[in-house]
Amino acid sequence: MQIEEVIALLKEKNEPVPKPLLLPTEDEVSCAEKDLSFKFPAQYRKFMLEASCVTFGVREPGLVLPDLQPYCCLRRMTKDGRQSGVHILTSFDHPMALTLIAYSH
Repeated sequence: MQIEEVIALLKEKNEPVPKPLLLPTEDEVSCAEKDLSFKFPAQYRKFMLEASCVTFGVREPGLVLPDLQPYCCLRRMTKDGRQSGVHILTSFDHPMALTLIAYSH
């Protein structure tokens, strides 16, 4: 399945919520990459820019918008992990999710 198909499916499944999320801008995504010291894979970047506002089920992605609650702020998740001695590697083996692999050494 191509990322375009995944995004279309997610948008189709989008559930209404009282306060919908906004999509980040290119600048916000680039700033998050800089803050986190890694580049997002192209498909994840596309997901963030086009479908990270989708609400579907109980899982929520780490987001890069300003002023987010800590539980869904990708910067905060990464910072907390690093402060705990956990290193974050990125993997994108499926178009549905960016996997943050945590490991300690």
